Amino acid sequence: MTGKVREIYVIRHGETDWNKSQRFQGQSDIPLNQTGREQAARLAAALREILPFQRVVASDLSRARETAEIVHRGYTQPIITDPAFREMGFGDWEGLDSTAIQARWPGALETWRILNDNLVIPGGESFETLYQRVWPRFLYWTGQKDYARMAIVTHGCVVGVLTCGVLGLPPAEAVTRLPGNTGVVKVLLDGEGRYKLDKIEQN
Repeated sequence: MTGKVREIYVIRHGETDWNKSQRFQGQSDIPLNQTGREQAARLAAALREILPFQRVVASDLSRARETAEIVHRGYTQPIITDPAFREMGFGDWEGLDSTAIQARWPGALETWRILNDNLVIPGGESFETLYQRVWPRFLYWTGQKDYARMAIVTHGCVVGVLTCGVLGLPPAEAVTRLPGNTGVVKVLLDGEGRYKLDKIEQN
């Protein structure tokens, strides 16, 4: 497959109960809820014409792994889990909603939301740290030449920083590029190793 344009589908997992209640999840291992499973099934139907993927890599957190399993159900290609694709570590914010965060750290959430890449969440990560964790693994997996289409099933902030990486933007701008549950970013990789954002879709 060397020299051909390859397709990479970067997918956010389906909904969880913490998504529904707008609580920060980070690396807490919160499973899909029934809505999330239905979202993943709808995504599988929407992708039917291009399935199967020759490679599927997922975060090892259950919500991403199960989304990958539902999308690729019925095909023999194994799901590869890579912990590098875990969500951004939200540290002390995990399990809290915006009201609780504002009460304990006044102004911090607003700072996080206005592209301040110097903000490190207490006990957690910055967007720059997240980028340094996930981008090398993205290059590794997508740089393999034995596929025409592959999927990376991961988390909102991870999708955001990978989108910034493809576009050559600062990682902090990921906060403006967070997809909804089962949102998809399609990236093309040409034979010269150049990445191009093809389109963004919401399921």
